[in-house]
Amino acid sequence: MLKNYDTVVIFKTDVTEEYVGKITTKLEKVLKAKPGKINEKKDWGNKTLAYEIKKEKQGRYVFWNYTQDPSVVEKVEKVLRYEENILRYSTIIQSEAEIKVSRALKADKDKNSNSLVITYKEPMTLTKFVSDRGKIVPRRVSGVNAVAQRRISREIKRARQLALMGFVSNFPYHHGASQQNQSRES
Repeated sequence: MLKNYDTVVIFKTDVTEEYVGKITTKLEKVLKAKPGKINEKKDWGNKTLAYEIKKEKQGRYVFWNYTQDPSVVEKVEKVLRYEENILRYSTIIQSEAEIKVSRALKADKDKNSNSLVITYKEPMTLTKFVSDRGKIVPRRVSGVNAVAQRRISREIKRARQLALMGFVSNFPYHHGASQQNQSRES
């Protein structure tokens, strides 16, 4: 049975375009194997990491969304595991509910809606659900239902694992951190 997956790879920023292309080609060959297909590929470019990974402060993010047999995930891991120029990688399985939500959100974005996007790919949105001390805000404070709270918590944890969001509030993505940093500089 085919399932939907997201794979995010964080490369060191000093790697060549050739190297990224080589790994991308190798990975896409595995992802395109029958019966699967690649739904989306995005190069997010260089981003500042929320915390250091292997003494690196920046990383180049490349993202794939694909439909594939579960046995292929092991092959993906095998391609990425021993590459020393890869800081981190993560493969996330999407549930049917997440797929429906992402399709609905994509449709809303097309209509220029102001709806709230809850996904690890949008750390700025997720910071609204994190306290000044880096804790996930409880449901009674955030005012969302239990299902939404579980999704928010899961997406915050994913963003933290991919260094898109820090574990503490002193990272620029956190809404209070930029004000604190400015007052320290004065």
